[in-house]
Amino acid sequence: MEKIKEFLKKDIYKKIKVWHLLIAFIVIGVSVGGGEEEEQDSVKKVHTENIIESDWNHKKSQNMGGYNISIETELNIVSIEKDNKDKLIKYRIKQTIIDEYSGSVPKFEYEEGSLKHNNKNKLEFKEGDFEERGAYIIIPEDRWENKPKTILIKFEENQGNDMLFNRN
Repeated sequence: MEKIKEFLKKDIYKKIKVWHLLIAFIVIGVSVGGGEEEEQDSVKKVHTENIIESDWNHKKSQNMGGYNISIETELNIVSIEKDNKDKLIKYRIKQTIIDEYSGSVPKFEYEEGSLKHNNKNKLEFKEGDFEERGAYIIIPEDRWENKPKTILIKFEENQGNDMLFNRN
């Protein structure tokens, strides 16, 4: 018994404990990491072909200080490409802003980038203002099995109002 107590006090025993912990973490990490293939399979099940090559439109008007302001947002989801086994979906946004206070001269803003499927029900905007505001497209329960008439864009809290886009 005395020899066991002496062995447990030695540095080599402490090193063995560390190695056991590292091996345990690696084994746990591998078993947890196995879900990545399952998640990639769920990406494949999202029928993004039913939303690409489509033009989507959102329009909002309001009166501020007695002046009408309108913003029309056109969203075009243009293609799917392969990028290291991940789907890459490109988008273009054109916003037309008409403000009576500024003389009703249309102002145009453009943005483009990609959408990234990061979990089971979101396509997140990558690049530009929409990414900075935490924007994402909600993937509906049917995962776009049928061509949708609308798509919904949401933003992080206090970063913008929901935008419901209609297919043109």
